[in-house]
Amino acid sequence: MGNWLILLTLLLALCGGPRPTWGALVSPHGPLTIACGACHATTGWSLRSEAEFNHDRDSSWPLAGRHREVACAACHLDLRFRDTPGACADCHLDLHQGALGPDCGGCHSPARWFDRTLLERRHERSLFPLTGAHRGLDCRACHPGSGAGQFAGAPLECAACHAGDYLATARPVHGEGGLGTNCAQCHSTARWATPGGFQHDAFPLLGRHAAASCVSCHEGGRFDLAPAHCAGCHAAAWQASADPRHVAAGFSQGCAVCHDEQGWRPSAYSHAAATGYELDGAHGALSCARCHVGQQYAGTSSLCATCHLADYQAAGEPAHQAPGYPLDCALCHTRESWQGVGFDHQATDFPLLDAHVAVFCVDCHLGGNFTMTPTDCFSCHQASFVETTDPAHEANLFPQDCTGCHNQTAWSPSTLDHDLTDFALSGAHLAVNCADCHTNGRFVDLPAACWACHEPDYQQATHPDHADNQFSQDCATCHSTAAWQPATFDHDLTDFPLTGAHVAVSCAACHVGGQYTELDGACWACHEPDYQQATNPDHAANQFSQDCATCH
Repeated sequence: MGNWLILLTLLLALCGGPRPTWGALVSPHGPLTIACGACHATTGWSLRSEAEFNHDRDSSWPLAGRHREVACAACHLDLRFRDTPGACADCHLDLHQGALGPDCGGCHSPARWFDRTLLERRHERSLFPLTGAHRGLDCRACHPGSGAGQFAGAPLECAACHAGDYLATARPVHGEGGLGTNCAQCHSTARWATPGGFQHDAFPLLGRHAAASCVSCHEGGRFDLAPAHCAGCHAAAWQASADPRHVAAGFSQGCAVCHDEQGWRPSAYSHAAATGYELDGAHGALSCARCHVGQQYAGTSSLCATCHLADYQAAGEPAHQAPGYPLDCALCHTRESWQGVGFDHQATDFPLLDAHVAVFCVDCHLGGNFTMTPTDCFSCHQASFVETTDPAHEANLFPQDCTGCHNQTAWSPSTLDHDLTDFALSGAHLAVNCADCHTNGRFVDLPAACWACHEPDYQQATHPDHADNQFSQDCATCHSTAAWQPATFDHDLTDFPLTGAHVAVSCAACHVGGQYTELDGACWACHEPDYQQATNPDHAANQFSQDCATCH
């Protein structure tokens, strides 16, 4: 009977019939997708010694830090693992009561419950980032309620924590001195005892001011009413100054006009900037009283004569007053020294060159006349012009512009450039004495023709005879300035150019008897004897042409 029941059951299963129910099986873990064998052994329902379940891999909540050391039951209060909450506050009591938000990870980490690094990062995102000495403080120093987990609402103002320091400070007095409670104006978070944050912008501290103690300017510890002008602190020094007397001279109470922050003495007064009269040269070494007689500083004239009138009147070489020298001493003198005359003659209409440089002033400025001295040569050199006899300048009516022959190096020798005249000197003419051409000292209206000087040479010439042959009186036709002999007559310019054997023939062979004019240019005129004597062939018997060029 039992076997038939088993067989019937199998048939019903194969035929799709209803299956028997032995009672519903419910997992205590709820709807888990993890196989039971991952945690339980087949030998019993107890947990396997080495479970295959990996919390980091098989769940959505990896274990990190101290969480790895916690027993499962500490977080999973029942066997329904998937329903375990993941928020920090679900396991960890929020001592801050929500004041710092639900994210515990902003200050805490799985590695340690109190993570200073995270805490400081969290503080950087707050309204009060931690810097300097604040970074090393215990939280309770600023957050009195931190023991109970209360951090929110801590005041941001310096005075909230440093009111005691503010009231106890005596150098300088903060409270009664009227200093503000914004400590950051003077102090920094690096160190309370070292002021470094305050910027003295309203009155920048420079030079000696930077080393002065605060109370030397802020008397009575008052910092809100300290004067910014010099006289506020230096009035006593201003009134006591005797050299020069500041009060009597009416000096400005703006000390910065003369003094600077580097030191009260020496003063840094800029005479040029304040008065427009720069003290340079010897003036820079003078005491103020030398010019400001009787401590008179206002209205002092800047004219040279104001101080140097006595020097001007006493000057004798040259005399200044008698010839009416101008009172502007700077025209001749420099500020380096009164004796070192600095007059620049080169800036006048007559620059001094060469020999003029060594001439005494009075040699040109007769009678001390320095204002209307003529600049033409003749005005000073008239005597030399008149006295000159070789050549006589006045008799020959030489021009009175001496620069035509002379220069400023020396009066003699003269430097006449003959090439600028109508007769430029060249060749042998350069070595000829002036008197050879300019006879009897005559230098003007001389003829420039060769004949004027060389007529005797022309008349005396016999080879060939210039006069008998009526040669041209233009010597340059045959001669050059290089030398009278040899002549440079160009036969090619005549009606009979010399060619061939004619070039080597002496002049006398053709110019018989010294005849150089009206010679016949035909060959027959010279070669008739050759024609008559010719026998092979016989020119005369055969009546050959007398034009030798036909055959020769």
